[in-house]
Amino acid sequence: MNKSFLISAVLLISTAFSQNNISFKFGLPISNAQILLKDKTVLGKTFTPTIRTGYFHLGQSLSSSEQKESIGVHLFIPSVGVRSAFKRPGEATDLRRYWLADVFTAVPIFTGSDKDELADEWDEQFDLVFGLIGGYGVEYFFSKEFSIGGEASMNIITNNWKDEGWSDEDYNSRITEDWRLSAGAVFTQFTLNYYFN
Repeated sequence: MNKSFLISAVLLISTAFSQNNISFKFGLPISNAQILLKDKTVLGKTFTPTIRTGYFHLGQSLSSSEQKESIGVHLFIPSVGVRSAFKRPGEATDLRRYWLADVFTAVPIFTGSDKDELADEWDEQFDLVFGLIGGYGVEYFFSKEFSIGGEASMNIITNNWKDEGWSDEDYNSRITEDWRLSAGAVFTQFTLNYYFN
């Protein structure tokens, strides 16, 4: 868990200082900071590799004369992906349309009085949480460096885990259950983009 967070942080920090373009996405439930790397051309198609991360926090505390408890989770959502603009050859316009695709994971950091127990439960329930994003975006350039836009995307997240235990009917036999969790939603986000020239 901490290793994937460290790798994501190193990638984001190393690319942040290399004059790549930057984008901020605002929307519910999570806003993101995104780095747009240098364009790559593969088989005649131009792609823009992207690295981004989102952040979400949820916490609760209880304070009374008898007890004091707190619990919290900081959820980082790093992802890598591509954007591919599509326009007709020779088309000069301030409006750029593009397709986008991302792969992401969720990295939780637990805080509070029961943080170790929560981390153990997360590790038992969520072996590998990953998701896919596919969508469409548009941005309008006010200048060569600055644009605003919007995106609509389909987000799918999935997780698999196994649960082993004793049978309720026959206490001498062990059973294994394979669980699969999946969820999907359509997200819309507003974007602010800055291009270093």
